[in-house]
Amino acid sequence: MGTVALTTTQKLVLGFGVLCVLAGVFVLSLRGSPLGREPIRVQLPPPTEKQVEEIVVYVEGAVNRPGLYNIPKGSRVWDAVQAAGGLEVDGDAQSINPAEQLRDGQKIIVASAAKPPAEPVSPPEPSAPSPPRLQQPQATTPELIPPTGTVSINEATEGELASLPGIGPELAARIVYYRSEHGRFQYLEDLMRVRGIGQARFEQVKPYIRL
Repeated sequence: MGTVALTTTQKLVLGFGVLCVLAGVFVLSLRGSPLGREPIRVQLPPPTEKQVEEIVVYVEGAVNRPGLYNIPKGSRVWDAVQAAGGLEVDGDAQSINPAEQLRDGQKIIVASAAKPPAEPVSPPEPSAPSPPRLQQPQATTPELIPPTGTVSINEATEGELASLPGIGPELAARIVYYRSEHGRFQYLEDLMRVRGIGQARFEQVKPYIRL
């Protein structure tokens, strides 16, 4: 038998048919293999944000916004001051420890470095000089000095009796008058017969008298 010669067009049609057959076989093979299956999608839970533990502190003093603040646990004093708006112009940073770790319920007081201005002191108004006071002469009474020894109540003069402690000029005159009326004293205790001399006055003068 002789060979059949194919034209160019027939060759192209035959080649296209072969390609279609091969493509169909390839598609059928993919359906039976794992590569041809649709991938399974796994739904993962959305990531949750980590809960930050907080503490409550109170900031007052020379800060811009004093008050209560929620601060993350582990923060420092300076973090609380910054949360309160920072230091005022006259805030004294030396009054706090910025590196101190905060604790729940802590109270932070920022002192003020400003000092109040001193009030001007006005000099005292000159006062009119007061007129000089005239010194009034004071009446002096002779000081009665007790005798160094004893005085005889029967023989002493009125002046000697007046020098005795607790007697004086008035009682001395009464003693002399009593002697002139009643005579000599027989006992020292008779001195209490004179008006104005009682037991207490007699005990006061007794060490300085004799009969």
